[in-house]
Amino acid sequence: MYSDDFFSKIAETYKALADPTRLKVLYSLKGGPKSVSELMEILKIKQANLSKHLSILRNSGILKAKREKNNVYYSLTDNKITSICDMICNYIKDKLKKEEKVLGMR
Repeated sequence: MYSDDFFSKIAETYKALADPTRLKVLYSLKGGPKSVSELMEILKIKQANLSKHLSILRNSGILKAKREKNNVYYSLTDNKITSICDMICNYIKDKLKKEEKVLGMR
């Protein structure tokens, strides 16, 4: 069995991912680093709101930032995180399909 500290770290990561905007940030960065202005355009959100989400993802160790002149570029620290999100997305899709069949919606 793993330690309580280990499970606490896992819970912290799940908390960081437990927001639709932060998940959109992750998927936006799947193709590579993006600047704050690029992310604002993609996600259609204001800088203050984006900064809050980027800070949470950085503090959890999911994102890293690199300053280049006047821009800050964000990227994933490890692409495995999007693989994990893909697995959860596929689980949810399968679950919804099963629910539709049970309810006779298909």
